[in-house]
Amino acid sequence: MKAYIVGEDKALMDFFSELEFTDKLKEAKLVIFGEGPIVSPSLYQEKKAPAVDLKCDINRDRSDKAIYTKLKKDQIAVGVGRGACFLAVMNGAKLIQNVIRKNSETSYLVELKKGSDKFNFTAISDWKQVINIESCEGFDLIARSSEIEECITDNNDLKRFIRVNGNPELIRFHKDKQPVSICIQYRPEWLPESYLSKLTKRFVYECANS
Repeated sequence: MKAYIVGEDKALMDFFSELEFTDKLKEAKLVIFGEGPIVSPSLYQEKKAPAVDLKCDINRDRSDKAIYTKLKKDQIAVGVGRGACFLAVMNGAKLIQNVIRKNSETSYLVELKKGSDKFNFTAISDWKQVINIESCEGFDLIARSSEIEECITDNNDLKRFIRVNGNPELIRFHKDKQPVSICIQYRPEWLPESYLSKLTKRFVYECANS
């Protein structure tokens, strides 16, 4: 299966080593959006929160958006870390610009749903933004975490929603006239041999082959 990676992310290329990487976007079945600067709030029509110190790159946002808009319906977009936030925004989500974690560790538990069953796995990430799917449609929430202690926002309803629902960690967007987008908030390439990372890779490949 051919894949195109947006930017230079060798760790992701190593993680998806079974794929044949191409520099031609049209040839790729999987288009992978990787790490980079935090997604600018202007991309989802919001201003930077005064209490948040964000380092964004609007040129990167525009470049990624230009690539995304070229994707065909039968291609699969995959976003990891920053790429997950970007693809979520492209599918109508907004981002909570900063959060306070329950601890300073980068490892935490992710709850993965499979049918009516739920399983907990260790994940690793350094995320600073949270995908807000409160008003979204056309998605499946596959995994989430409860690492969020608080989010910086004046919207009390949003604070309550985040505390109850946790942080979306693995989302599949499936909207009409748009390519399927898989958003992976944690970093499977940092723990490539973990069971969660292997399940994540299998999920991506199954979506591409369905």
